[in-house]
Amino acid sequence: MKINILLLSLFLYLISLVSFAGGMERKNCNDSEILVSLVDYSYCTPKDGLKSLKILGGKHTTVHVTDRDIEYSFAKIPTSVAILDIPQKTNIALLTFFEQLIDPDYSENGYSDIRNAFNIQRETTVSSYTNKNFTAYYIINDSSINNSIYLINSVDKYIYVVKGDFGELFAKRFLSGLRHIF
Repeated sequence: MKINILLLSLFLYLISLVSFAGGMERKNCNDSEILVSLVDYSYCTPKDGLKSLKILGGKHTTVHVTDRDIEYSFAKIPTSVAILDIPQKTNIALLTFFEQLIDPDYSENGYSDIRNAFNIQRETTVSSYTNKNFTAYYIINDSSINNSIYLINSVDKYIYVVKGDFGELFAKRFLSGLRHIF
Protein backbone atom coordinates (compact mmCIF):
# COMPACT_ATOMS: atom_id res chain seq x y z
CA MET A 1 0.00 0.00 0.00
CA LYS A 2 2.81 2.41 0.94
CA ILE A 3 4.60 1.57 -2.31
CA ASN A 4 1.46 2.33 -4.35
CA ILE A 5 1.07 5.70 -2.63
CA LEU A 6 4.76 6.42 -3.12
CA LEU A 7 4.54 5.47 -6.82
CA LEU A 8 1.40 7.58 -7.27
CA SER A 9 3.10 10.55 -5.58
CA LEU A 10 6.18 10.10 -7.77
CA PHE A 11 3.99 9.87 -10.88
CA LEU A 12 2.08 13.06 -9.99
CA TYR A 13 5.36 14.84 -9.27
CA LEU A 14 6.80 13.78 -12.64
CA ILE A 15 3.66 14.93 -14.45
CA SER A 16 3.99 18.35 -12.86
CA LEU A 17 7.64 18.50 -13.96
CA VAL A 18 6.74 17.57 -17.52
CA SER A 19 3.96 20.15 -17.58
CA PHE A 20 6.26 22.78 -16.13
CA ALA A 21 9.02 21.89 -18.59
CA GLY A 22 6.58 22.32 -21.47
CA GLY A 23 5.84 25.78 -20.16
CA MET A 24 9.56 26.49 -19.99
CA GLU A 25 9.68 26.29 -23.78
CA ARG A 26 8.00 29.67 -23.80
CA LYS A 27 10.34 32.57 -23.99
CA ASN A 28 10.38 34.53 -20.77
CA CYS A 29 9.78 38.15 -21.56
CA ASN A 30 11.63 40.89 -19.77
CA ASP A 31 9.83 43.68 -17.89
CA SER A 32 9.62 45.90 -20.97
CA GLU A 33 7.82 43.19 -23.01
CA ILE A 34 4.52 41.37 -22.93
CA LEU A 35 4.03 37.68 -23.77
CA VAL A 36 1.61 36.98 -26.62
CA SER A 37 0.52 33.37 -27.15
CA LEU A 38 -1.63 31.72 -29.79
CA VAL A 39 -2.28 28.00 -29.38
CA ASP A 40 1.16 26.48 -30.15
CA TYR A 41 3.29 29.63 -30.39
CA SER A 42 4.37 32.50 -28.18
CA TYR A 43 6.50 35.60 -28.60
CA CYS A 44 7.42 38.73 -26.72
CA THR A 45 6.45 42.14 -28.01
CA PRO A 46 7.70 45.43 -26.55
CA LYS A 47 5.26 47.24 -24.27
CA ASP A 48 6.71 50.58 -25.36
CA GLY A 49 4.85 51.61 -28.50
CA LEU A 50 2.14 48.96 -28.10
CA LYS A 51 -1.06 50.74 -29.06
CA SER A 52 -3.44 47.79 -28.89
CA LEU A 53 -3.51 44.06 -28.31
CA LYS A 54 -6.80 42.34 -29.00
CA ILE A 55 -7.73 38.69 -28.78
CA LEU A 56 -10.53 38.20 -31.26
CA GLY A 57 -12.74 35.17 -30.74
CA GLY A 58 -14.93 33.46 -33.22
CA LYS A 59 -14.37 30.34 -35.21
CA HIS A 60 -10.60 30.95 -35.39
CA THR A 61 -8.90 32.81 -32.56
CA THR A 62 -6.86 35.74 -33.79
CA VAL A 63 -4.42 38.03 -32.02
CA HIS A 64 -4.51 41.54 -33.49
CA VAL A 65 -1.60 43.82 -32.58
CA THR A 66 -0.90 47.46 -33.30
CA ASP A 67 2.71 48.18 -32.37
CA ARG A 68 3.96 51.65 -33.24
CA ASP A 69 3.24 51.92 -36.96
CA ILE A 70 3.00 48.16 -37.55
CA GLU A 71 -0.40 46.52 -37.54
CA TYR A 72 -0.78 42.76 -37.92
CA SER A 73 -2.98 39.78 -37.11
CA PHE A 74 -1.79 36.31 -36.09
CA ALA A 75 -4.22 33.41 -36.50
CA LYS A 76 -4.49 29.63 -36.74
CA ILE A 77 -6.58 29.02 -39.84
CA PRO A 78 -7.61 25.89 -41.75
CA THR A 79 -5.37 25.40 -44.77
CA SER A 80 -8.49 25.19 -46.92
CA VAL A 81 -9.25 28.80 -46.00
CA ALA A 82 -5.73 30.26 -45.72
CA ILE A 83 -4.43 29.03 -49.07
CA LEU A 84 -7.60 27.66 -50.66
CA ASP A 85 -6.44 24.03 -50.43
CA ILE A 86 -4.20 24.61 -53.45
CA PRO A 87 -1.66 21.94 -52.32
CA GLN A 88 -4.40 19.33 -52.11
CA LYS A 89 -5.90 20.42 -55.43
CA THR A 90 -2.49 20.21 -57.12
CA ASN A 91 -1.70 16.96 -55.29
CA ILE A 92 1.55 18.11 -53.65
CA ALA A 93 2.73 18.38 -50.05
CA LEU A 94 2.27 21.70 -48.24
CA LEU A 95 6.04 22.28 -47.88
CA THR A 96 6.57 21.51 -51.56
CA PHE A 97 3.81 23.96 -52.45
CA PHE A 98 5.54 26.79 -50.59
CA GLU A 99 9.00 25.88 -51.90
CA GLN A 100 7.65 26.05 -55.44
CA LEU A 101 5.71 29.23 -54.67
CA ILE A 102 8.84 31.10 -53.59
CA ASP A 103 10.93 29.78 -56.52
CA PRO A 104 10.70 32.47 -59.24
CA ASP A 105 11.78 29.99 -61.92
CA TYR A 106 9.07 27.43 -61.17
CA SER A 107 6.26 27.72 -63.68
CA GLU A 108 4.71 24.23 -63.97
CA ASN A 109 1.13 23.39 -62.97
CA GLY A 110 -0.13 26.96 -63.17
CA TYR A 111 2.34 28.38 -60.67
CA SER A 112 2.55 31.67 -62.54
CA ASP A 113 -1.20 32.05 -61.93
CA ILE A 114 -0.78 31.00 -58.29
CA ARG A 115 2.08 33.51 -57.84
CA ASN A 116 -0.22 36.18 -59.31
CA ALA A 117 -2.98 35.19 -56.87
CA PHE A 118 -0.49 35.73 -54.01
CA ASN A 119 0.43 39.10 -55.57
CA ILE A 120 4.03 37.98 -56.08
CA GLN A 121 5.72 40.32 -58.51
CA ARG A 122 9.32 40.86 -59.54
CA GLU A 123 9.99 43.26 -56.62
CA THR A 124 8.22 41.06 -54.03
CA THR A 125 10.41 39.45 -51.38
CA VAL A 126 9.52 35.79 -50.99
CA SER A 127 11.62 33.67 -48.70
CA SER A 128 11.69 30.87 -46.18
CA TYR A 129 12.74 30.82 -42.54
CA THR A 130 13.67 27.67 -40.66
CA ASN A 131 13.87 27.17 -36.94
CA LYS A 132 14.43 23.83 -35.21
CA ASN A 133 10.70 23.60 -34.43
CA PHE A 134 9.00 25.15 -37.45
CA THR A 135 9.34 26.35 -41.02
CA ALA A 136 7.87 29.60 -42.24
CA TYR A 137 7.49 31.36 -45.56
CA TYR A 138 6.94 35.06 -46.00
CA ILE A 139 5.73 37.19 -48.87
CA ILE A 140 6.56 40.88 -48.54
CA ASN A 141 5.56 43.46 -51.11
CA ASP A 142 6.67 46.93 -50.04
CA SER A 143 3.69 48.55 -51.76
CA SER A 144 1.19 46.29 -49.97
CA ILE A 145 -0.47 46.61 -46.58
CA ASN A 146 -1.37 42.92 -46.67
CA ASN A 147 1.94 41.06 -46.34
CA SER A 148 2.02 37.49 -45.12
CA ILE A 149 3.96 35.01 -43.02
CA TYR A 150 2.89 31.36 -43.18
CA LEU A 151 3.98 29.00 -40.38
CA ILE A 152 3.94 25.37 -41.42
CA ASN A 153 3.11 22.67 -38.87
CA SER A 154 3.38 18.93 -39.04
CA VAL A 155 -0.41 18.87 -39.45
CA ASP A 156 -1.45 20.09 -42.90
CA LYS A 157 -5.03 20.73 -41.79
CA TYR A 158 -4.15 24.06 -40.13
CA ILE A 159 -1.66 26.77 -40.90
CA TYR A 160 -0.64 29.78 -38.83
CA VAL A 161 -0.82 33.05 -40.73
CA VAL A 162 0.48 36.51 -39.87
CA LYS A 163 -0.98 39.23 -42.08
CA GLY A 164 -0.50 42.93 -41.96
CA ASP A 165 1.32 46.10 -42.79
CA PHE A 166 4.95 45.12 -42.16
CA GLY A 167 8.23 44.66 -43.97
CA GLU A 168 10.92 42.01 -44.19
CA LEU A 169 12.76 43.30 -41.11
CA PHE A 170 9.63 42.81 -38.99
CA ALA A 171 9.07 39.34 -40.50
CA LYS A 172 12.59 38.23 -39.60
CA ARG A 173 12.40 39.77 -36.11
CA PHE A 174 8.97 38.21 -35.46
CA LEU A 175 10.09 34.76 -36.64
CA SER A 176 13.37 34.84 -34.71
CA GLY A 177 11.47 35.67 -31.49
CA LEU A 178 8.71 33.13 -32.05
CA ARG A 179 8.75 30.05 -29.84
CA HIS A 180 6.93 26.80 -30.48
CA ILE A 181 5.35 25.94 -27.13
CA PHE A 182 4.50 22.28 -27.60
